[in-house]
Amino acid sequence: MTSLNIQSLMKLRQKFDPNWFIPEETYFSKFIVKNREQYPNNGYEAMLLFGNYNYTAELQELLRITHELENRTDILHSVDSWLEPFQDFVHTHYDKDIGEVVLSESDFHSYLSKFLYSHEGGRYQMNFKFATKLKCGAPAPNITVTTIDFKFRPFGEREEYIPAKHAVEVLLAESHFSTKAPFNTLWAKVFGNWVTDEIIDTEIYRNVALAMVGVMFCSAVLIVNPQICFWIFICVLLTLVNVGGLMQRWGLTLDICSCIALQLAVGLCVDYAAHIGHTFLTISHGNRNRRSLETVLHIGAAVLYGGGSTILSLSVLSGSQAYTYRTFFKIFLLVILLGLFHGLVLLPVILSLVGPPPYSGFIDDPNKLPEDIEKEMLPIADNQKWRNGELAQSEEEKQPMRIDPVL
Repeated sequence: MTSLNIQSLMKLRQKFDPNWFIPEETYFSKFIVKNREQYPNNGYEAMLLFGNYNYTAELQELLRITHELENRTDILHSVDSWLEPFQDFVHTHYDKDIGEVVLSESDFHSYLSKFLYSHEGGRYQMNFKFATKLKCGAPAPNITVTTIDFKFRPFGEREEYIPAKHAVEVLLAESHFSTKAPFNTLWAKVFGNWVTDEIIDTEIYRNVALAMVGVMFCSAVLIVNPQICFWIFICVLLTLVNVGGLMQRWGLTLDICSCIALQLAVGLCVDYAAHIGHTFLTISHGNRNRRSLETVLHIGAAVLYGGGSTILSLSVLSGSQAYTYRTFFKIFLLVILLGLFHGLVLLPVILSLVGPPPYSGFIDDPNKLPEDIEKEMLPIADNQKWRNGELAQSEEEKQPMRIDPVL
């Protein structure tokens, strides 16, 4: 089972789609499905933002970036930049090519104002933020922010859109602007999902590893037996591996919800193995087989009932239409079932073969009453005195009560 789940674990994808959080029966969910069917080529809107540049000197570099974006048809669906229409506008009306000639400050602001109030460039006013309000007939104020809009292709997998995002970032990083310390960045609404998919790969393994280290440290402090702690660690590790493999077979992916559930699973599944391991150390009579059997008989039912009660509390989530609840139910159900299997079946078998010796000086029978334990833990001399006192008291109780005659 573990080998098959390891194979499935290697195929577990890292993908997050916010549309999964929308219940399928809602009108909005149906709209999204129809929109994708009718417009399958719609990409993801993005933009390059540029700050307070000397735009008269940077127009040629901005044009070069625009041309580079237009050439990346493998990752971009379309580019909507104001620079090329502005270049055509200046060339048509003023017979100047801004790709070859550097405009003066006055000419640039005058041409830009006329362009933004023209038929060709009016729609690009939304791509600018000026230091003061733009007025028709007056030179354009200094530009504080401008954007170049474009669309990514409608990628479907992480292996497609993460390299596309990095390619545009590299293009922006390799630009050569004369303005000192310029501000520029790449932004898109969809980056909230893409960045999540980009970092979840390392975050989930690191967080689960840290959770396991913390749990094992607590187990080592409380159980104080390296061998038992090692086998508890193996049980937790096998549980997580099998859960990951079955997640892939159940159609789940690594995302925010599953990442949180897997971290909680570490603390949940360690309980089953820890109870078995600790009880095994408290039983000292008999060989390993006998001690393993006594362990399961003594604590196994309680562990099983605990897992069953947890499943019962989770059962109310089984019929939920919310993606978060469905994901938590599936993962916790797998964690409980596999944790019980490794704790109640696998671990006792291992301990029956290579289990450590019990705690020194511990009781032989876990079912003994507290007064019996107290008797056995007394020193030999005190215990003998206690017995002599008990015998003397019993002899006095046997003797009939003597009544002195009344004089």
